[in-house]
Amino acid sequence: MVMDDYYFHDQKPELWAKINSLHLSYLEMEESPQKLDHKIKLDDCIKKFLCIAPHNQKFCFKETAEVLHRSASNKKDFSGYRAALGWNAIGMYAGNLISQPWRQEYRQIKMYSGFYKHEIEANLVGAEIMFEAMGYKHVGNGILVLEGPVCPDTVKYVSQDSLVAYVECQV
Repeated sequence: MVMDDYYFHDQKPELWAKINSLHLSYLEMEESPQKLDHKIKLDDCIKKFLCIAPHNQKFCFKETAEVLHRSASNKKDFSGYRAALGWNAIGMYAGNLISQPWRQEYRQIKMYSGFYKHEIEANLVGAEIMFEAMGYKHVGNGILVLEGPVCPDTVKYVSQDSLVAYVECQV
């Protein structure tokens, strides 16, 4: 009976809470060897979570699952490695927006820029919806603009989803 309780104990909520905590502290850390060690712990926790979570419970935003599915299904030369690069770029952008919301360069995304074309669009299909989830709006001519204050919680969850998708692409 005790063994049954152990095997059927749902670890997802505990792992998700640990991922939230590790991710938040990771975002607050300065670049250092300790931050790299912390990232390894965070990645390991995400891997454990991904092994037990059904696909519809892996992400905070449905958009994350949509971009991942669309990319794997529709990209002729899809590779998990390259998709991971795209997710990493989105996660880094979100992290920069959280840590430096006053910087004007994070308020506008030119979807024709080298960063967007080579890091995101080349590796993921329809990833602009991740930026829309952060509050960016299309203003025409391939430009996304973030007006008004940054919602740190929303951007944090986009960053976290990007990291979970990054690890998912590596598994």
